[in-house]
Amino acid sequence: MKADIEAYHAAIEYLESFIKGPPDVPADPYAIEVARKKRIPATRALLELFGSPQERFKSVHISGTSGKGSTCTMVAQVLMEAGYKVGLHTSPYLQTPIEKAMINGRYMDPDVMVELIDSSKAIISRFNDSEFGPVSYTQLWVALMLSYFAREAVDVAVVEVGVGGRYDFTNVLSPEVTAITNVSMDHAESLGPTLEDIAWHKAGIAKRGTPMVTGVDPGGPLQVIEDECRAMGSPLYRVGHEISYEIINVDPSGSSFRWNMNNSQLNHLEVGLLGAHQISNASVALGVIQCLKERGLHLSEEAIRAGLKDSRVPGRLEVLAERPTVVIDGAHNPAKARTLRDALAALFTYRHLVLVLGVIASKEASEIAKELAPLASSVITTATGVTGKPFIPPEEMARIVYNVNTNVAWENDPMLAVDKALSIAGGEDLVCITGSIYLIGKVRERWVPLVSILEGTGR
Repeated sequence: MKADIEAYHAAIEYLESFIKGPPDVPADPYAIEVARKKRIPATRALLELFGSPQERFKSVHISGTSGKGSTCTMVAQVLMEAGYKVGLHTSPYLQTPIEKAMINGRYMDPDVMVELIDSSKAIISRFNDSEFGPVSYTQLWVALMLSYFAREAVDVAVVEVGVGGRYDFTNVLSPEVTAITNVSMDHAESLGPTLEDIAWHKAGIAKRGTPMVTGVDPGGPLQVIEDECRAMGSPLYRVGHEISYEIINVDPSGSSFRWNMNNSQLNHLEVGLLGAHQISNASVALGVIQCLKERGLHLSEEAIRAGLKDSRVPGRLEVLAERPTVVIDGAHNPAKARTLRDALAALFTYRHLVLVLGVIASKEASEIAKELAPLASSVITTATGVTGKPFIPPEEMARIVYNVNTNVAWENDPMLAVDKALSIAGGEDLVCITGSIYLIGKVRERWVPLVSILEGTGR
């Protein structure tokens, strides 16, 4: 039976009607902080109206500036290979909201989303009339996602933090393990101007007595996390200290490495996700898995190996076509742009690089351009937009790129920008479409039609 696509789109339109603009518009810092501190109590009150779904399954909670979606996916895949029923929440979506909630590798059925939204309308009305209302889009989404996992009786849900952690709407969980992949500059307008500020927000997912795993490098941000874990009595496992790894090989088919945590060693592990940075993410994921084993979950070495090897994340160094090679990647901040720069050099052989680039307005556009544009023989800037997230106009982005690469053009329509890039590229060339994750989602439609995702035939 095919999903009622029209009903699904109507339900999503209703859901997105709760988007009122950017979550943290810089204004009075005190007012913003007061509003943030109300988030978690308000979300708990909302979840009570939904029957407190977050209390009906085990969970893993993962934050970080980069790599948290990939790390979540690897943890979920290992759990699934071990025979558990696993919910996975990642954010943002690429093409349609149901992608953010998966169970055992399958997106939420569109008809289920319609049912969840329809059944929540009376709850929304009650909440809006309460002292905590009105409900926000992200707050409502978290309630729907957790309700979905509870309704489907998952054993474990692996949940990615949206922004920061301490005041993120997902920080209502009582997880078995928490993790912070890394800390770099991103969302500075809402998390603060320093790495230590950002680390403080991310460290806020620590729970009393609950183990935490982190890949954060030594320095001020790690010290912030260590202090938080010490205050919470949370055991902390750090990559580079209690956890170590050694890269064996990195190539276009994946990577291999050795891993050790407190003398528990695994040799010649294979990672299906592309790029050396995914080994760092896998090392954090394995730390989470080890902590879950110590908390009573049965996770065999065979499940671990299969889970790492079989993990896939759409939009992360995803190859969509050959001759020319077309790769998409959501390098939406300077750290991700540096990672993409290194991965392109390590993984792909090509004659010329044609870059399609679009960035949302809150991002460090000039820094992203400096990392990527000098690699390209041609750059095409384009628009990317989503409700509540304004983008940098393509003409303005082209002027930014011109400072580091004068062979730049701009095109308002993302699909026409891709057409232009493909017309420039020869069979031995590489077309890389990157920047905002929302741009990636728009252009991915060319190769992975939305209807195939909604009907369960594509991912």
